[in-house]
Parts: sequence; structure tokens; C-alpha cells
Amino acid sequence: MDQFLKEFMDNPQQAIQFLIDKNLCDNTPEDIAYMLLTTEGINKQQLGQYFGKNNEKNQLILEAFCSLLDFRELKFDQAIRMFLSRFKLPGESQQIDRIVQKFTKVYTLDNPGVFTDQDVPYILCYSAIMLNVDAHSNKIEKKYKMTKEKFTQNNLACTRNAISKEFLGELYDNIVKEKFETKIDYIEQINRISIDELKNQDIQQLVCFLQGGVNMLKYGRKGKPHMRKIFLSQNLEKIIWMECDFVYNNNNNKKGRRERFILVKDLKDICLGAGSTEVMRRNNIPEEFDQFCLSIIASQRSLDLKANDVQTLFKWVFYIYHVLNEKREAKIKK
Repeated sequence: MDQFLKEFMDNPQQAIQFLIDKNLCDNTPEDIAYMLLTTEGINKQQLGQYFGKNNEKNQLILEAFCSLLDFRELKFDQAIRMFLSRFKLPGESQQIDRIVQKFTKVYTLDNPGVFTDQDVPYILCYSAIMLNVDAHSNKIEKKYKMTKEKFTQNNLACTRNAISKEFLGELYDNIVKEKFETKIDYIEQINRISIDELKNQDIQQLVCFLQGGVNMLKYGRKGKPHMRKIFLSQNLEKIIWMECDFVYNNNNNKKGRRERFILVKDLKDICLGAGSTEVMRRNNIPEEFDQFCLSIIASQRSLDLKANDVQTLFKWVFYIYHVLNEKREAKIKK
């Protein structure tokens, strides 16, 4: 699927045809939609552009894609949140319009008792998307942001009072409280950054570099962040962090310098950026540091770090990706 993911970033239509030609996907809207929904690492921005195209086949695939998502008994904002987590909305209003139409059609079919007028979910979905931008944009001053009262008034007027104030108030509160965000899995995160040179690097050289250790800023659940030496253990079983001036080996564990680590076998995911975990968000990391931040996710905790340079970050990302990919392949073989 690597070839497909690479081609999808440049030309989604050509990438899909590649899978059809290789007999990896049937040329039906349902099969293509299922592939687009379940393939890890697919570029969410290109997926949104593909869904927004004014093309009959694209729209059939979009509707099939919506139908694969189970919106039954979900609140309206929960359904929108689930839907928009799967791809990034395009910027053009006509493209958004097509996507909103398909979503509201399927949501209404899944929840026939929520809306009495078929135009109401379309209006509210569009309004919710605009509110999401307004509420969570740093470029809009607080005094100019949409108020709950104004949001309610506008939508009561647009829907001819077909929906209650309570419904609109809850919709407003939920969107302002939590932003609609596209879910980016770790494969796509890695595909988004330029690590081609690392892919050609011998894995043993990479391991040697990581075993040597590098100083990185570590963020914790409590207190201020501290510079720590982060390294891979010699037996490849642990990712360890210690004080920067501590020289580690298996026999010297000085008093007061307790080894802290996560087990490689417990690794679950890797996230990039300064807002990917609760620990990162609590520390209010400046936006300009976002490209240097990563969170290594294990079963019981996360290791939240800021590298001094992008290349160091890439090396850790690539190694974690390598480990996760090996675990996934081993699981498939079982």
C-alpha cells in the first residue's frame, strides 16, 4: 500500500485506479469507500479534495463513505465530529456544500426522528462548521466571536423555528468546548514529513545513534519541563530518560538518579506537534515549537519531548514507526 499512499498524495484518482488495476479493490463506490475509510496513512487533505469534486463517481463514493459510518443515536455535533475526523474539509464553499449534503442525507436516514424538515440538518451542519472556525481561530478577536445568543437567533430564523433553543444551545456549547479536528494517524504523520533519507539509512546506524542518546526537553504531568538525556537501551527493550550529565551503563546506578523508562513492547503510537497529548496541552507550548515536539505513547503513559532540531526528531519518529510497523506485521501473521 506504500505506492498507493504516495500516489494518493499527488493524484487520488490515479492512486485508486492503481489499486483497481492491481485487483486490490473492486471498482465500485462501496469498495472504494471502504478502502478510503480503512487504509491507515491516507492523506486527509487530499481525501477532502477528492470528496468535494463535482463528479458523479466521487459523490457516489462519498455517499458510500458516509453510509459506512454509524451515526445512529449520535447527537448531531457528535456525528459531525466523527465525520470530520476522517478527512480535512476543502476550502471552497461549493465543495463543502457537496460534502455537507451527503453527510446530512445519511445522518437523517440513520436518525429519522431528529429533524422534521430535511433542510434543517443541512443548515445546522453548515452553521456548525462556520461556528467551529469562528470559535477556534486565533485570528478572530474575542469581541468579534459568535455569541451563543446570536448563534441561536440566526439558526432559529434560518430554520423557521423548526428546532428548539435548547438544541441550538447545546450544539453551540459542545462546539465551543471542543474543536472539530481531523484525526491524523501516525503513518500519515510520518508521510507528511521528509524522512526519505532516513528510509534509506541502515537501521543499525539509527539504533546506534539512539543508543548514544540526545538531550531533549521533557514535559511532565507536574512541574516545569526539564532537559533530559533520552536514549535506547542496549538490549532495545527500553526508552530511557536520565539527567543530562549522567553516564549510563548497566552497573552504575548512582543513588538519587533513578532510571525512568517506557518499555518498547508497550509502545502504542507516536504523535507529532505540541497539542497531541494532555501533558503537552497543559504546558502551553508556543506555536513556533510545534515542529520540534513529539509524544511517544505507551500503554500507561506518554513520553512528551521537544527536540533541538528536526533531524533528531525524525530519527526518533522513524525508529518508533519501524517498531510499530513490525508489531503490526507480526500481528497480521498471527
